[in-house]
Amino acid sequence: MPTPRLFRLACLALLASFVLTACGPAASTSTSAPDSTLRPAQGGAPGLLTGTPADTSTSTPTPAPQIEVAPEALRGVRLQVWHAFSGAAADVFTNQLAQFNTLNQWGIVVYQTAYGDYSTLFDSVDSALTSTRRPDLVVALPEQSLAWEAKGAVVDLNPYL
Repeated sequence: MPTPRLFRLACLALLASFVLTACGPAASTSTSAPDSTLRPAQGGAPGLLTGTPADTSTSTPTPAPQIEVAPEALRGVRLQVWHAFSGAAADVFTNQLAQFNTLNQWGIVVYQTAYGDYSTLFDSVDSALTSTRRPDLVVALPEQSLAWEAKGAVVDLNPYL
């Protein structure tokens, strides 16, 4: 059975992949082969070409990552995410969490704590680092993440992606 820390990291990676997937465009790999439909312009300056190359791009979808955790082990997992979203961004985030909590097949439930601004969020996370009441996931500014990384409080999720 996975350790609680590994299990929690796997859950965070899973949640992060859903959130990041929802926030970005579909990943694809494009390849283009130029089409030689350019021709010299008639009556134009020497060396002037007209026409446009035809786009012959093809897309190859990037496969979704697989996380090796038994689905039944995820049932009942509860995660706490802290953020500083406000206004429309907070509404969108709340709706995404509600949708995830309702539709995810694993029974994972994500709770949120909203802070009024990024400064308050930073101070709250900084204080929580020395307590047992830490968030599982924080949506923060890059410079804030770097400060926490310098304290050894950031977990690299790359192995889980």
